[in-house]
Amino acid sequence: MSPVGQLIGPVTIAGQAEALADLQPLLDALTPGAPLQGAAELILQHLTGALLAFVKGGAPSIGSDTGPWMALAEALSLIGTDTAMNTVRILVQAGTEKPGDLTAEQLAQLGVAARGLLDFAWSHDPRMEQFVIAGINGVANTMVSDPQATVALLRRSLEPEHLRQFGYEELEWITRHILTYAAHDLEFVVDLYTSIFGYEEPAGDAKTNISTSAIMSFSSTRRQKYEMAWWLLGEAASRLLDEHPFDGTRAIARGLDGYVLRHETSPKNPNVLEDFDLDGRPARYVHDRSYSWNGPGVQHHRDAPILLNKFDEFLERLTARDNAQDVFARIVEVVADEAGNAVLWARLLAAAAKHPAVFGSAVLPLAGAQPILGSLETRFQVGNYLAAVFSALNAKHKASIERAILDLSGPGSSGSQKILAGCLPAADCVTPDMHAFQAQLASNAEASVNRPAMQFHSESGVYDTDAYLADMGVNVTDEENAAIRELMRPVEALPKTRDPNLSLDETRRMLDLIDPLVDRLIGLSQGQIDQRLYEYATGTAAEATHLVANKNYDFAKQADIQDRLKRIFLFAKGSTFPPFSQEHEDQFHDEASWGGPSARNASARGLMVLARYQNPLDPDVQAAVRELARDPVCDVRLQIVQNLYVLRDSDRERMWAEIEHVVEHECTRQVVDSAIQSLAQVAYLDISRAIRIAKRVLDRYKGQQGPGIGRVCQSAASLIMDIHLMFSDREAHEFYAEQLADPSAHAELLHAWVARYSGNLAVGDDTCSDQDRLRTKTIEFYQDTANAVSDAVEKIYADYDLAKSCEWTPEIMSRAKALNGVLDDMALRIYFASGGNNAEPTREELARRWRLYRELIPALDRLAECSVVHTAYYLIQALENFIMADPAGVFRLIVKSVMASSQFGYAFESMGADVVVRIVEEYFADHRDVFSDAARLDELMACLNLFVNTGWPAAQSLAFRLAEIWR
Repeated sequence: MSPVGQLIGPVTIAGQAEALADLQPLLDALTPGAPLQGAAELILQHLTGALLAFVKGGAPSIGSDTGPWMALAEALSLIGTDTAMNTVRILVQAGTEKPGDLTAEQLAQLGVAARGLLDFAWSHDPRMEQFVIAGINGVANTMVSDPQATVALLRRSLEPEHLRQFGYEELEWITRHILTYAAHDLEFVVDLYTSIFGYEEPAGDAKTNISTSAIMSFSSTRRQKYEMAWWLLGEAASRLLDEHPFDGTRAIARGLDGYVLRHETSPKNPNVLEDFDLDGRPARYVHDRSYSWNGPGVQHHRDAPILLNKFDEFLERLTARDNAQDVFARIVEVVADEAGNAVLWARLLAAAAKHPAVFGSAVLPLAGAQPILGSLETRFQVGNYLAAVFSALNAKHKASIERAILDLSGPGSSGSQKILAGCLPAADCVTPDMHAFQAQLASNAEASVNRPAMQFHSESGVYDTDAYLADMGVNVTDEENAAIRELMRPVEALPKTRDPNLSLDETRRMLDLIDPLVDRLIGLSQGQIDQRLYEYATGTAAEATHLVANKNYDFAKQADIQDRLKRIFLFAKGSTFPPFSQEHEDQFHDEASWGGPSARNASARGLMVLARYQNPLDPDVQAAVRELARDPVCDVRLQIVQNLYVLRDSDRERMWAEIEHVVEHECTRQVVDSAIQSLAQVAYLDISRAIRIAKRVLDRYKGQQGPGIGRVCQSAASLIMDIHLMFSDREAHEFYAEQLADPSAHAELLHAWVARYSGNLAVGDDTCSDQDRLRTKTIEFYQDTANAVSDAVEKIYADYDLAKSCEWTPEIMSRAKALNGVLDDMALRIYFASGGNNAEPTREELARRWRLYRELIPALDRLAECSVVHTAYYLIQALENFIMADPAGVFRLIVKSVMASSQFGYAFESMGADVVVRIVEEYFADHRDVFSDAARLDELMACLNLFVNTGWPAAQSLAFRLAEIWR
C-alpha cells in the first residue's frame, strides 16, 4: 500500500474514537511479542500524526468530550516499548502545554503517563535526552495529580551519582518548575537547593550541544549548562521567600552552605564552628570567611551568593508587612536551626541596623554572643547594629552587652573591643568598667572606627597623555618639559578623521599648529628634555601630520604643503621609537598591532602618501622610503611594504625589486602578506612576474607550519586565482587545475575561494562586459569545485564504511569534514546569491535569480547529492527561490537533496521538515501540474513518507490532506 493509502485508516480512527475501548484492539496488538506488533506500531505512528494534525487544525485534544487520548497515553506508558513511549512523549507534550485545561481524569491519566515516560527515559540505553526533558516537564506539569509519586520520582535526579552524570542536562529543566513544587512539597524544594548548590561541575572546555539540531547547532559546556540551574534557583528565590518565608530561608541557608563547603573551606583548613546561646535556644556560628567575599554593598552574580542579594531584597520588602516583626523573629530561629554560616548572621544584623524599630528586638540576643562580637565576619555588622539600637535599650540589656564586649578574648579581641566600644555612645553606657575603658581609649586616642574587615575600592578617570606621562615618570612641571607639553596640546586636539571637504586654508592652519612643536623639538639639544617626552612628542607631531596629509589627497600635491609635510616626516624618520623587540617581531606573524604615538610608523605612512603624487619621486623621499623599507622594526617596514604599489609610476623597478626582496628574505609573515596585497594592486602590469612572485611565496613556505604561514600562502594562491578569473593566462589556469586535481589537499583553499568569489555570482548585465566574464568564470569555478569535491567525498565513502564513521581515523574524519565544509559553504553562498529570504524581489532581481539558476544547474545537481543536513537545508531554500524558473526541475533537485541528506538525519529536523512542507504547499497552490508527471508524484510520495514516518506534525498534516484529496 502506498504511504498515503496507509494514512486513511488512522485518519478515520483519529476522527471517530470516543473511548479507550475503541482503541483496545490496537493496544492488544502493541503488546510486546504480539503477532501484529509491527503493523500496530506503524498504525500508532500514523494515528499520532493524525491526532496532531487535527490539533493543528484547531481541534482540542484535552478538555471535555475530546476523545480518549490522555487515556491512551496512560495505557501506552504501561506497554513501555520504544514506539509506544514515543507516542507517550508526543501526547504528554501536547497535553501539558495548557495543563489548566485538563479535566481531573485527564490530569490523573497524563500524570501516570508522564511519570512512566520519565522512568522509561532514565532506564533507556542509549540515553534519549529529548525523552528525559519531556518526562521532566510532564511530571512537573501534572504534579497536582499525585505530588508524592512525582517527588519520589524526581528525587532520583538528586542522587549523587546521577547528579554528577546528568545534572548538567536535567537540572535546568527541573528547576524551571520550582514554584510548582513549592505548592505541594516544600521539603523537596529545600532539598533541591541543598543538592544543586552542593555540587559544582569541574571547569573545562568540553562542548555539549544546547540543541540537538544539525541545522541550528549551538554549543555550551557542561559547567555553563549546570550553572543555569543555579541561576534559575536564584531567580525563583524572591517569590519563594515572599510566599514561604521560613522554608525559603531554609533553602537560602542550605544553598549558601553548599557554596561554603565547596569554596570557603578545605580538609587542611576547615572552618571553625562555635556554639552559642540565642536567648535560650542553641545556635551555631561557622566562621565562613565571608569577610572576604561578602563586603557591604557587594552584588553577587554567580553561584549561591546570588541568593544573598535575593535575601536582602526580601527583608527590605518584609518591612512593609504588618507582621514583619513576628516573621523576622521566626526567620532568626530558622537560621539558628541551620548550619550557622556567619554570612547569614551578618545579613540579619545588617537588616536590623537599617530597620531597628522593626527588626531590632529579634536579633538583640546576637549582640551579646561572643562569636558574633569577636569575629571578622560579623563585627562590622554588629557594631552598626549596636550604634543604631543601644540608646533605646534598657539598663539590663546595656550592661549585658557591655560585659560581653569587655569579656572578649583570643586573637584580635583587643581590636574588636576598641571598635565595638566606639560604637556605644558613652553617655548611654551603664557599667563602670565600660566607662573606664572608653575613657582610657579617649585619653590614648585609641578609639577605632568601625569598618569592614576588608574593603575594596575602585577608581575611574580619563587616561590621557598627562596620565600616561605621569605613569612613565616624566616630570612635566620642568620648564622645558612643560613648554613641549603645551605645544603638544593643540596638536592632540586636531580632528582624527579624514575630511574630503577640508579646504586648503584649513589644511595650512593645521600645519601651523604642528610646525611650532616640530621647530621646538628640532632645536633641542641632547638631554635638554626627558627623552621619553621627546619621543612621545615627536610621534604626536608625526601622526598628526600624517592625518593632515591623509585628509585630502589633492592638497598633498600642493608644493608648499608637500615641503612642509616632507620636513616633518623626514625629521620623524630619525626617531628611536618604536624600538626593536624580538618578542614583538615573533608576535607580529599573527597580530599586526603596535603602540603609539609612533614616530617612524607615522613617518613611513606619510612618506608613502607623498610618493603617491610624485613623479619623478623626490630624491629625499625616495631615499627615506628605501631606508624605512629595511627598518629593523617589522611594523615600520609594514607601512612601506603595504603601500609599495603607489610607486608603480614613479619608481616601478624599485617597487618590483622591493616586493621580490620581501617575498624572498622578509622574516615577518605579516609583512610578507602585505607585499602580496601590494602585488595584487599591480599584477596587471606584468602578469607572469606577479605569478612567479606568488609561487615563490608558496615554495618558500611549502610543508611548513607556524603562525601566519597559512594566511600568507592563501593570499599568494588567491592572487594567482584572481589572475585566472580576470585574465586569460595559461599559467594561472594550470595552477587552478592543480588545486582542483587534489581537493582533499586544498580543501581549505577551495573553501576560502568559495567565499571570496561568491559576490561575483549575480554580477553582470548580459552585455559581454568584464563583469559578465567574471561571473561566467566564477560559475565555472563553482561547477568545477562541486564536481571535484563531490567526487572526493564519494571516494571516501566508497573506501570507508560510512556506517562506521565513528571508527574512522582522525585524518580521514578531518578530510571528510573539510571537503563537506566546502560544499556546505557553497550551498550557503548560493542561497544568499539567490536572494536569501527576500520574499518580494523586484523584476530585475527575479531575472538575475533565474539566470543564476540556469547557469548553476550542473553545480546544483552535484550539491543535491551532499548528505550533510546543514548543506541540504540551505540548498533547498536556495532552490525554493528558483521554483518559478523551472518548477519541475527544481522539485527534482529538492527531492534529490532531501533523500541524500536523510541518511544523516534530515527527516529528523523540525526546521528541515517545515521548509519542505512549505515548498510542497507552494507547489500545490501554484504548480500542481508538476505532479501530473508520474516521476514527480513518486518523488513527492517518497519525500513525504520520510517525514510522515518520523512523525513531524506539519508533514503528517500535509500528508493527511493528500489522503483526503486522493482518497
